[in-house]
Amino acid sequence: LKRRTNGEGSVRYNTAKNLYEARFQARLDDGSVKRYSFYGKTSKEALEKMREGQKRVKQDRPVVDARLRLGDWLTEWSENALELSERKQTTKDLYRTLAKHILNHPIASKELTKVLPNQIDKFFNDLKARELSASSMRNVYAILSALFTDAMREKKLSENPLAQVSRPKRARTEAKYLTASEVRHILENAQNLRYRTALQ
Repeated sequence: LKRRTNGEGSVRYNTAKNLYEARFQARLDDGSVKRYSFYGKTSKEALEKMREGQKRVKQDRPVVDARLRLGDWLTEWSENALELSERKQTTKDLYRTLAKHILNHPIASKELTKVLPNQIDKFFNDLKARELSASSMRNVYAILSALFTDAMREKKLSENPLAQVSRPKRARTEAKYLTASEVRHILENAQNLRYRTALQ
């Protein structure tokens, strides 16, 4: 076992795995100490992985991303974080209804840490192809935003893939107006009404 100085951790050859193993300890929020191991075909590879883990500790990020599927995290989030939030009950009910679009899509089976921006883009393209309304798509985006933000807060995720995805645009509607013939028709039928002057 090679020792490294100044709390840098240690590296050794793990004969059981036939790989080099670099290890270091980190103190958790509850005061306990946890040991993390990183493996590589060379000591350099193992040390590079370990240093990335140490870097995450200094940045207050999770040392190792949680292996959790997006769909499972959505279910957990809906039952806990969403329920305890200060959102209106109507909003909570709406979010739970719209969450089915995420749960019924292949993206739900992706590990939370492996969801990529282009996969989220495809997800929204699929929703658009199903003719989901623009307002509903924006609400689905809000759900994903809350999911990834809370995952980072809980240290289940180190980076937010949604940060690189644009929010769906609002639907544009043409202003409606009366034709000249429609205006004449209204005025003709308002001859004896007290509000006719206001219509002119």
